[in-house]
Order: sequence, then C-alpha cells, then structure tokens
Amino acid sequence: MPLSVIIVDDHAPMREMLATVFTRAGADVREAASGAAALALYEDAQADLVVMDQSMPGLSGVALIERLRAHSQSVRLILVSGHKSAALTAEARAAGADAVLAKPISPRALMETVNTLMAAARGC
Repeated sequence: MPLSVIIVDDHAPMREMLATVFTRAGADVREAASGAAALALYEDAQADLVVMDQSMPGLSGVALIERLRAHSQSVRLILVSGHKSAALTAEARAAGADAVLAKPISPRALMETVNTLMAAARGC
C-alpha cells in the first residue's frame, strides 16, 4: 500500500514541488493550502504523513501539529520552516512533531527523513 501524504503550504510552488517529490516516490499525495483545509482532508481520509509549513494564515504549523496529534499518535508529522530555530524546533517537538526541517528543502534529505520516520513507525 503506498504512503499516504498530505502536503500543507499556502505557497503553491512549494506544495507542487513537494507533491512531485512524493509522487515520484510512489506516494498517494493530497494537498492543502491552509491548516483548516488540511484538517478537513485528514478527517476525511487519514494520512500516514503530513508535511506542513509553519507560517500560514490562520492556523500555524505548530497549531496544526497539536490538532493532528490530538486525532492520532500514529500519523508522522514534519514541520518545514524558512525560519527554523532551536526555539521553533522545541515548540514543534513539544506539540508532537516528528521532525523539523529548514527551507530550502533538499528532496533527498526530506525523503531520508521520511524513510527513517516510517521505518521507526513500523518498528524496523
């Protein structure tokens, strides 16, 4: 069964780039332009992984992590930020993030992180 991914970013080119990376890896990808849209997608059909931007109108990435984590302990959550800092990483981890990555994102580093998280989730 392919990996199910929701990509959340209000910046369309970033969503499209991430969607391309995951699609090429064989994942089933859905996209959302806001945290609220991502919550609706997740409630409709739960995903294995959610990759989200920190800075979005309305619901921030950390707030989205808190809400998604309240729904599930098994979904893997990756926060992406152009302003990654130790404080943001600590806040995201406390909210339930599995990883925090800095923009610009290297597709290779992203997929290595995803593979590590998914292997750990499977107990490998």
